[in-house]
Amino acid sequence: MPSSSERNPWVMPLALFLLALSLQMGLSISLPVMADEAYYWGWSRSLKPGYFDHPPGIAFWIALFGGHFRIAGLFSALGEGALLALTARNLCVRGWRYAPAIFLWAPIALGQNVIATPDQPLALCFCGSICFWSMRPSFRSNLGLIVCLALGLWCKSTLLWTLPGFLMLLGLWRSIAVLFGVAILYMPHIVWSSCNEWLPWSFQSGRKVIWGLDGIASMAVFLLAQIFLWGPWAFGILCRARQNCKDEVTRRLLWLILPNLAIFSLCSLLWKTESNWALLCWPPLSMLCLHLIGQRPRWFKAAITYSVAVSLIAVLGLRLLPPENGPPREGFEACLQKEIALPIVSTRYQEKALLDLYGLHTIYHRAVGHRRSEYDRQEQEEVPRSYAAIAIHGKGDPVIECPGKRSIRMVCGREIHFCLE
Repeated sequence: MPSSSERNPWVMPLALFLLALSLQMGLSISLPVMADEAYYWGWSRSLKPGYFDHPPGIAFWIALFGGHFRIAGLFSALGEGALLALTARNLCVRGWRYAPAIFLWAPIALGQNVIATPDQPLALCFCGSICFWSMRPSFRSNLGLIVCLALGLWCKSTLLWTLPGFLMLLGLWRSIAVLFGVAILYMPHIVWSSCNEWLPWSFQSGRKVIWGLDGIASMAVFLLAQIFLWGPWAFGILCRARQNCKDEVTRRLLWLILPNLAIFSLCSLLWKTESNWALLCWPPLSMLCLHLIGQRPRWFKAAITYSVAVSLIAVLGLRLLPPENGPPREGFEACLQKEIALPIVSTRYQEKALLDLYGLHTIYHRAVGHRRSEYDRQEQEEVPRSYAAIAIHGKGDPVIECPGKRSIRMVCGREIHFCLE
């Protein structure tokens, strides 16, 4: 008698996908709100054609869901899953029904669908791009490819480094048509950028250049982070893929992976490159894994086990760490509300964003000696004569003048400088 999976080949793929979606929902509830999420939430309340750090895609994405950024991640996962299934079917990937599940079970995919950053709408737009690319060339597929690539650029400029792979796959004349269409749709943001100090390009290009051994160490960290975020099993499959380069599906997927990964690996020799910049390598890599290994239960068990372990470590680690350590996140705003009656001043966008998210208005003072943000472009509020300033790394901020008596004490695990007139 045939099993249920043999009678209905969608049973197991859907079960694995829904299981991954359930894990994502659990992470969304368990993980504290990160400072960057609160920062982008603030953008969504004041929509503009561009911002200091990034294009405006994440702001419009959060606004689309009424400011509920964790809910937006669930819809992102559903959209990516559907688009990847269509892409894998169009490419004749073996085990194509499992493409959504194996993609979502990767730690990097789980993370970007839980934590609201520009990567979230970017990944969705990229999945749409490769879906239209995988279709038979036509006006509709070319238009869809153009729109998805342009929307991806409106989310984050890292999509630019996927274009070399696309151009090799599309051919000369189709590439010219696609690039022309993308340039037209992206032109409004370029115009805005030219009128606003070439942001966010000028901000990103201001990264400190590193040389020699520091560059080699930076590249090693970047590649080790990729292995960690993709899963060692997936990175191993990528290394073995060269043995199957004669296969058409393998060769096409490698063009979507290797140029992008190579560019960021080389960039990491000169700049501190964030590990999530290579996120767009993962959707085609998940399909490559399926095509080369197929529906092997042991492989799926390894992927699921690794992702669950990494997710639990991340959640427990953030829960056990006191709020003053680790990445800036929620945990101290309620304490501050109880302990401090004075106006609060912050020189870091992280504290300002988190406190604003929870209804505690914070005066932002211009950043000096550390990362600037969208708040630095806004009109600055006057610092009152009496205030409480959140210190940075245990040191007071000398740029905030105190006309009266200054005192320092620990509040909620943070060093707070009180200025009393």
